[in-house]
Amino acid sequence: MSEQNRTVGTYIGTMPEDIYIRLGEIWDGDTGPQKVTKKIYTTHNNMNYDIQVYGIFQGDQKKDAPERKKTSQSESSAPYALPLPPNLKPGTPEAFLSIGIGDIHRTDDGTQRRVANKAFREQSNGMIAIEIIYDPS
Repeated sequence: MSEQNRTVGTYIGTMPEDIYIRLGEIWDGDTGPQKVTKKIYTTHNNMNYDIQVYGIFQGDQKKDAPERKKTSQSESSAPYALPLPPNLKPGTPEAFLSIGIGDIHRTDDGTQRRVANKAFREQSNGMIAIEIIYDPS
């Protein structure tokens, strides 16, 4: 099975490092070190997705410190493809590979939900299905 048939959608953002950074990690970019406090995945009707990462500056750890959108001097518009598990269930949204617990998943219709957990389920045919479990609130 070809790589492109196993997932639907692709990353359309300009900062591929956003795919890998997690909540609580540090982004030390052009404006100084920020602790990542929010990560929003936006999936579109065609399942292409973008990611916005927000954080607070390291010296600004107050409870009411403002979140700022992460910026980078090294933006890229080149296509970026994630490596895929060989037994991934066909049709899996590519965003499901990297979305993590605590991230926010938003869709074109404005629905926004926080990821509570993520499950990798082996099916009887040996394929792996990824299930996103959302916070009930």
